[in-house]
Amino acid sequence: MKSKSTIIVELQSEIYALISTINKLYEQYQKGRLNIDFFQKAYKTSMQDLIRLNLYLRKKGIKLTKIVKEGNFIKDYNRAIQIMNTFSNRNLQINLEMPYYRKNSRYNKILENSALYLPGITSEITSSFITLMDALKLGSPTGSDYIINMFSSLEHHIRKFPGLDVIYKKINKLHNHTLKNLTSLQQNSNYREGLVDHIYNVFKEFQTMLNLEI
Repeated sequence: MKSKSTIIVELQSEIYALISTINKLYEQYQKGRLNIDFFQKAYKTSMQDLIRLNLYLRKKGIKLTKIVKEGNFIKDYNRAIQIMNTFSNRNLQINLEMPYYRKNSRYNKILENSALYLPGITSEITSSFITLMDALKLGSPTGSDYIINMFSSLEHHIRKFPGLDVIYKKINKLHNHTLKNLTSLQQNSNYREGLVDHIYNVFKEFQTMLNLEI
């Protein structure tokens, strides 16, 4: 069995490879050497792997910042994060529904016993959170059924992520509370505003769990 220090060194190499890939892809794309379709697919895969690695490290109580700093590649890492933030701010429409898994990658060998298999990605959950909050703020013209369905959809996406049990329980509790207060949901704007506040707090907690910033 590999020691913790050996695994950390291997993960450090994997993290550096991923951020280098993101940086190089962006550089080549900016120079016009990559078409948009190829860039989106390759960028999506690298970003997903980086997010999964971050979730795995959090689960094991290992700080990503420590690995990056000990590897002396903070500058390269921050550049990759800036690129990711740039595309997030531009709302680049990349389909992040199903990640690409490489059966023989070093990453899978390192995590083969971790049960870290994520069939979804953050945009699905983020989109569900935002849609649900918007529907509550505006008041759904289709009544409470739409809101209830949005809760179910959000729960479905959250369940795809191992390690988000706390997030799921909080959303499920709000969902159940809503089911018991359908009249208030339909007629009481203050009740809906309170729900939005609670959902937003859970959303911020979800974002914090996936935070990649140093």
